[in-house]
Amino acid sequence: MKKVITTIISLLLGGLTGFTITLAIMMGKNKIDEAWAQPVNILLYIVLAILFILLVTSLLLIKKLKKVNAQKFVGEQEDLMEEFKYKKFADLNITANTSLILSILAVAISILMSNNSILQIGFILLFIASSIISIFGINLVRKIYPERNLPSVTAKDYENKFMESMDDGEKYVTLQGLYRAHQLFNLFMLISIILAVAFSFFSEQSQMFSITLMCLVMLVVNTSYLVVVRNK
Repeated sequence: MKKVITTIISLLLGGLTGFTITLAIMMGKNKIDEAWAQPVNILLYIVLAILFILLVTSLLLIKKLKKVNAQKFVGEQEDLMEEFKYKKFADLNITANTSLILSILAVAISILMSNNSILQIGFILLFIASSIISIFGINLVRKIYPERNLPSVTAKDYENKFMESMDDGEKYVTLQGLYRAHQLFNLFMLISIILAVAFSFFSEQSQMFSITLMCLVMLVVNTSYLVVVRNK
């Protein structure tokens, strides 16, 4: 299964590269110059390069984790390797999550603001690759720590089972991270709403839909948090 997933990701990246080169040749020099002449397209090509780097980095991290996990260590070296695996897995989560979010944003921008079919198809393929890597990363931790009996992401009551598999120290670290993320979420959503209101006022382009949607998201997230805390 792991080889199949890795092969699929490699084929996606290879197919994207081949498609981009072939289509660029077919477009001809004038079309390429026209595409690069648009500032939005130039920005999107930069994002495309960043996404490639993030995905390749994610694949290298997966390969490194699998290689280290296949080796046996004893004593102090074992403790160092456990710390190494923990940090590398955290790095994998960061790169995979960043590439997933950037690809979603890039797909939206390329569809709404660019008529460049290379970018549109390329970002859709990169979104699929990022999604596969994110899912694979979650399942990889079960391979790295088989003794902990971690639940599958498709398991019923995954959240509760995952929390039960943690010790007190891990729960404390997770709580710190989640609480900080919750605070930052509220802060940045509030800033985004204020900026959207200001943009609507000065540009005379109503952002009412976006403002309403952000307020609803804040309401759902904060209410869910408070209900869980109340019921505990």
